[in-house]
Amino acid sequence: MEAEAGGLEELTDEEMAALGKEELVRRLRREEAARLAALVQRGRLMQEVNRQLQGHLGEIRELKQLNRRLQAENRELRDLCCFLDSERQRGRRAARQWQLFGTQASRAVREDLGGCWQKLAELEGRQEELLRENLALKELCLALDD
Repeated sequence: MEAEAGGLEELTDEEMAALGKEELVRRLRREEAARLAALVQRGRLMQEVNRQLQGHLGEIRELKQLNRRLQAENRELRDLCCFLDSERQRGRRAARQWQLFGTQASRAVREDLGGCWQKLAELEGRQEELLRENLALKELCLALDD
């Protein structure tokens, strides 16, 4: 009875010869059924593996498409950064030029203003001189009238 528990491959030739024809056929059918069940199970597992592979392939396609889109966005952002950097540099140059212009304009205005103050002081001096001359002439005229 111990031999009945194992499969046919575990039996020696003598043990197989000792078994009857019906027992050997029964064990053979049982082995065939077990192998057929194993093949069916293997087929199901292969189908599941194939289904999972198809899912993974779909994910890979989606990821590749997403990667292409992200690379395009990255290029756009890089181009935008380069453009903004060149605009920033251009703005800095313009600010420096305006600052230089402001400094030069301020200096010119200061010099002109200094000249104006000097002319104003001269004019005030001449005005005072004219006032004195006018007073002197007025006194002279009054003296001549008397």
